Amino acid sequence: LVSEAPPFPDLHSAMHAEVLAQLTTVLQADFGRPVDLERDYELVVHLLRAGQPVPPEAAAAALFNQAISLGHARRPTEELAVYEEIDERFGNEPASSIVVEAVARSLVNRGVVLAQLGRSDEAVEAFAEVDRRYRANSTQVVRHAVGNALVLQGGVFEELGRDQDALGAYGDALARFGGEQHSETHEIDAGALLGIGEIQVRAGRLGAALTAANRAIKLCPDVPYVVVFAHEIMVQAHLAEGNSQDAKGAAEAMLSNLPSVSRLHKTALETVMRLCRVIGSEQALALIEGSPAHDRLLPLTVALQRDMGLEPRVAREVDEVARDIQKRLADGESDL
Repeated sequence: LVSEAPPFPDLHSAMHAEVLAQLTTVLQADFGRPVDLERDYELVVHLLRAGQPVPPEAAAAALFNQAISLGHARRPTEELAVYEEIDERFGNEPASSIVVEAVARSLVNRGVVLAQLGRSDEAVEAFAEVDRRYRANSTQVVRHAVGNALVLQGGVFEELGRDQDALGAYGDALARFGGEQHSETHEIDAGALLGIGEIQVRAGRLGAALTAANRAIKLCPDVPYVVVFAHEIMVQAHLAEGNSQDAKGAAEAMLSNLPSVSRLHKTALETVMRLCRVIGSEQALALIEGSPAHDRLLPLTVALQRDMGLEPRVAREVDEVARDIQKRLADGESDL
């Protein structure tokens, strides 16, 4: 879940109009033109660090945008430093302040980056800090940050092999946010249910895994990554049951939604490979080629075609990956 966690929207979209007007007044005096916070966030950050009078709401939003941009540029160490700067500058703002929204989101994103850098223990603590600091905050945006922190903490616990701690974090999220009628809290609940489902499959509690996956889909039927991950859990559970027919049906649903997901969940290809070994190359190839995810699974498709004695012509990069997959399929390996 950590690697797949969707980025928070930048704070610009949530800021009050009077804050933007205040920023424009401050900066237009120096630059003679209106300032677009999203476009000119580097300018705002420069003025802030130079000691110029920038409203705290605008400063926090500009720093947050800068951190997001650094993340997109794959500069995680610098991204992390900006999140920490936001907390240092604005962490003591009153709970009712708009700035608190930026701080809470920054703390959550800080945990995500720490996890991506392999600093898992620090990530767990970062997510715990979000909960400690904002547990009692009733602002919707901040409450969603707390819920996301709990689910993401559960994901890091899973990575550490601490499934009981993960179940505790997921259960806490469901207990505190379950039943609320907001799309954002539905995604929090679905994320917790997906984490629980993943753990239940590993523990052999297959009925519980299927129940969790179905509940997640019911909560977020229009959120592609939830639908894909839930059906992946269903494929795993049905394969463990020895029910290849239902596993194939779940795989069809998973593959039909795959093009809408920006990045594959780390175990998705492994799961499809396990199904391929159970139903055979011919059925697996027909399943994949008949789905809209065909292009995204091209190396696997090529490997299955070669397993059937065909020799498709593909680019060298695809060929190398396909040969590796073909070997792993033959050897009974699934982890790539």
